[in-house]
Order: sequence, then structure tokens, then C-alpha cells
Amino acid sequence: MYRMHDLCVFTGYEEAIRIPKGSVFIHIQELNISLNYLVLKSKGDQYFINGKLTIDTPRRFDIAGTTFHYRRPADQPETLEASGPTNMTLIVMVLVREENPGIHYRFNPPVNRDTLSGFAWHYTAWSRCSVTCGGGVQIQQVVCKKQADHSVVYNHFCDKRNKPKDKKRPCNTEPCPPTWWVSEWSECSRSCSGGVRTRECTPSCGPGYRQRVILCRSGEGGDTLDESECPKQSRPTTRMRCNLQRCPPPQWLTGPWSEVR
Repeated sequence: MYRMHDLCVFTGYEEAIRIPKGSVFIHIQELNISLNYLVLKSKGDQYFINGKLTIDTPRRFDIAGTTFHYRRPADQPETLEASGPTNMTLIVMVLVREENPGIHYRFNPPVNRDTLSGFAWHYTAWSRCSVTCGGGVQIQQVVCKKQADHSVVYNHFCDKRNKPKDKKRPCNTEPCPPTWWVSEWSECSRSCSGGVRTRECTPSCGPGYRQRVILCRSGEGGDTLDESECPKQSRPTTRMRCNLQRCPPPQWLTGPWSEVR
């Protein structure tokens, strides 16, 4: 809800708003750019932002159990924002240096304890299992619901002292069936000719092969098994033909002349 508080011309501090303890979603903003400054203090004499005629640099301030974002852009009005809830009553003031057109403010005040009976903690449905096999986890979270229509509301409507813990349970504990695991294909290459050399040559042209590693594993990321454990008919190929650029046609090469004998 938006409200406006008009301020008279005054040189010094002028109280504008009192934010009750337990308030959430706080937003304070000047109506227009001015020479004035927003001020935040406690009900006592403790100043948190722009107190004692000292102007603070815009930044984050940890105040009253929450974080306030103080912004003062050059081309926009000043703002103070916090998610809450606050753990004390706060007072917003204005350090008045010129005629002030006023400020906008909005926040959700704390819920009256007499109305808490209309809200209660409820468990949600179990989440999907984190894995399909090999042992996973399901989680059942706790949310605050309005008793009248069972709609989910913000947690601050329920008594946090009585909030139950989320539940966890194992799921899909059966072992994963053996399955084939394949690596990425290698670059196109061809075997070197002659002897029993096993390394790969990388020619600049002509046909070659791409290769990859095939393993039989117990589920994704499981132990490596003997290949007989995996279905033979679905075994992926380990070698595939590939072509590099076309080689130029054969041509005669001449060497140097021999010496005259």
C-alpha cells in the first residue's frame, strides 16, 4: 500500500514514519529529487543512516535484523528498501534542507498474534526422486498456508517457533542396470603402416578413422563391469570411418643427378 507524508519547511530532522517491529517488504522513497536526506534511527537516540548531521555513502546497512539498501542516484529520488522482518521499531526521518514535497512509503506490518490461528504449517507433496536408480533422495518441504482456503502465504504469517523441519527419505534404491558408457569421438586419424606400431598418425589428407572408448558400467557413473554384463546387441561401435581433405593426384618427384663416374 502506498502512502504519502507531507513535510513542512524545516531546517533539521523531521519525523516521517514509524515502522513497527516485525515489518516486512519496506520501501521508502522521496517524491522528487531534493537536497534533503532520508534518515533511519531507533526509538532511542541511535542513528543508523545519516545521523548527527553526517551524510553516509549510499550502500547496504545491516540494521534491526535485516539489510537496508540505501540508494541516492544523481538523477532519481533517494530510496530505502529492506525485506525484513525487523527486530525493533524504526523511525524514518528527513534531514530537511529545503522545502520537501513529501515521501512515499509502504511496508507490511507484523501480523497480530490473535490472527495466527488462521494460518498453519503444512507439508508439501514429496518431490521427485533425485535419481532414477542407485539410491536417491526425496524432500518434503514445509510451507505456511491460510486455513480458510489452504493457499500458500509468506512464512511470517505462521509462528516460526513451531515450524517443523523438512523431511527426507530414500528412493529408487534398486541398483542401476548395466549400461554402455561411451567417450567422445577422437579426431579423424589413421593407423601408421608397417610393424606393430599402435599410435595414431595424423595425415593431412585421405581417409581415416575416428575412435572412442566403450565401457560397461553399473548405471551412470557406477563401477566398470565386464562387457558380458551389458547387452551385446546394443553395444555401440568403437570405430568409424571419416575423411580428411582430398589428397592431390600422384606426381613424379625428381631427385638430384648423381656424380659422373
